This record gives sequence, structure tokens and C-alpha cells, in this order.
Amino acid sequence: MLSCSKDKPEDEAPKLIEPTYEYLFQTSLEQSLSASSIRFIAGLAVEDAEQYNYQDLDVYRLTYKTQGPDGGAIEASGAVLIPVDTESQKLISYQHGTITNQEDAPSHGISLGLNELSAMAIFASTGFIVTMPDYIGYGASSALPHPYEHRASLARACNDMLLATLEFLEEKKEIESIYLMGYSEVGYATLSTQQYIESQNEVLLKAVFPAAGAYNKTAFTKAIIQQDEELEFIDSYLWVLDVYNQIYSNLNRPWSAYVKAPYDEMLSSLSVLNRETISTELLETKMLEQNPQKLFKEEFINGIVDGTDSAFLEVLTDNDLLDWIPKAPVYMYHGTEDDYVLPLNTISTVDNLKASGGMISYIPIEKKDHFSAAFDYFLGVLLSV
Repeated sequence: MLSCSKDKPEDEAPKLIEPTYEYLFQTSLEQSLSASSIRFIAGLAVEDAEQYNYQDLDVYRLTYKTQGPDGGAIEASGAVLIPVDTESQKLISYQHGTITNQEDAPSHGISLGLNELSAMAIFASTGFIVTMPDYIGYGASSALPHPYEHRASLARACNDMLLATLEFLEEKKEIESIYLMGYSEVGYATLSTQQYIESQNEVLLKAVFPAAGAYNKTAFTKAIIQQDEELEFIDSYLWVLDVYNQIYSNLNRPWSAYVKAPYDEMLSSLSVLNRETISTELLETKMLEQNPQKLFKEEFINGIVDGTDSAFLEVLTDNDLLDWIPKAPVYMYHGTEDDYVLPLNTISTVDNLKASGGMISYIPIEKKDHFSAAFDYFLGVLLSV
């Protein structure tokens, strides 16, 4: 178990601003989960799981209005988990981790097992309403590419799902406390969403729990491209690069501007580019180089390191989460042995947000990597809220 030496969020519940009824399109009851099945899963994962009073859950699918990276209107979707027998007044917005399979999106349903959606079913069954956006690119917006690690797109989609959920709940539940949670890609999305929500003043947050996110895109990118060894997760880093290259018109470069031949043609040949296609079509066949020094062009590496590639650095800065003042308390988790999303992301962000005046706590998960730290994170938050 993870032992946290931090203070719990204060008990005083902030009041919400009235929702605007501008977001929700449609709702449908998609699934029901029994308390006994959730109790069984909790028993596999959590010591002393019997201490909680588990409730049956109803799982709803919501479709709602949001905006894409270009500002155009998009119909997106997500799932809301509601405990049946508890008048819950606590709402958690959980931003799910990196996926490439459409069936893993929350609105496709919860398959109970040792996975993150089941972890949130445990949260809901023990007394929380849980809302989970699919994000752009999954669920109702599956025809669109997912804007992986793009701060503004993730934040807007999560914010609008939260507002649609409040519209849906208005006649069912009175919400007094709202929390944000997310691990990995959406540790980043969670902090991005907090920044966006607090800039809009649409709702007040009780506390925010981001984990293992790439919050400092500039420092993280510099660290990655300067490594001289094979990187297991190069597929994810290339996916981020491609998303930024597509979204920002001041980039819009060919792959040959970033990577050496013949890797530029290999990446250009992919009809859909994401972590899965890069991995299955190029990495598993040993066609793509995984060492940044052998993969990326020297001119690109030097432009990032010495600061001469101002256009790309401006894009990274636009996606950094270092220069703002959080209003709600933030509890940031990270595995100390994480070699996928390096801990420098959390450490530097904690330092910057503390210096700005934010209420920030850092909870290092000792001797755990990106994947083994996830359990400690969920358990740590469950014991804190």
C-alpha cells in the first residue's frame, strides 16, 4: 500500500455555478454493474476491501457538444457511473489513460477486471459519481484523429463532458464536491483541464489528482531527443510529434524534416499514425530505429537543444503546464523509476506551480515504474477523498 504523508483536502465544499444547459445532447442507460461483482474485483486489488459499503451501479452513455483543435463543433461522448442506492454528492471526473482501441473507450462499457475503468467502478460503487470522457477520436467522434497530448483539445473535451454531466445530474443529484483524476496521458489532461476550468470559472474544484503526466513538454522533449540508447516508447513520442505537426500550421513539415531516411518514408506510408500502428507495422518488424540519435535528424535535435527551432519550441511551450496559478489543491503522483514519462515532468511542474503560489503536494511512488505505480496511485487517491 502507498502511505501518503499529505493532508487531505479540506472538508468545506465549494458551491457550483449553475450549468448552462448548452452541452448535453443525449443520454442512455447502457449497463448495470452489481455491487457483488465490484466487491469481488476490489478484493483482488485492495487490501481490506471489505471495509467499504459497495453499491450497484448504473452506467450511462452521454453525447455532448465540444470543439476540435480547429475550433469546429464536435459531438463527443463519455460514460457516467452512478451508485444506485446512495445520494452521492461527490463527483469525480476521471480522464482515462492512453488507448488506441475504440472498444477501450469508457462509453463502450466497463469490463470488470484489473484495469483503470474497473478502478473507477470501485470508486463509484463506494459512493462517488464518476464521469469519464472518451476524448475526441473515440466513441461518438471516432471518425476523427485523437489529438494525443494536445493540451487545449484534451482540456476542452474534458471540461465540456463535465458540464454535460452536471446538466444530466441536475434533476437527479445535488453535487457539492468535484474532483479531477487521471494517470499518464491524462495525468496531463487532468492538469490541463484544471487550468482550463479555473480560467473559465464554470465550476469550482475541491481537489485535483494528476499522475505520471508529461506536463513539461519542453524539458521532456529535450531529454528524450538527447538520449543515445534505444527507447522502448519511441512510438508514443512520434505520435505526439505527428499530432503537433498536424495541428499547428506554423509546423506542417514533412517527416523528412524530423527523421532520417528511410524512416521518413516509413512513417509517411502509415494510413493512420498512432502508437499502435507505429508499433505493429514498424517496431515489431524491426524496421524503425528506436535510438533518437539514429532516428532523428541532427538538425532537428540541435534546433531543439540550442533553441534555434523557435517554431517547434513555441508549440512545446503552448503545451507546457508550468506558468499559471492553480486555485484548487493539487496532489501530484509519479513513480520514481518511470522511464516512459520521466519524473522530471512532475518535479519541475511542482516546483513551478509552488513558486507561483499554488497549493501543490508531490507524492513520489518509490521504486515503481510507469505501469507498476498505477495501483499505488488509485489506492492513494481512494484513501484521500
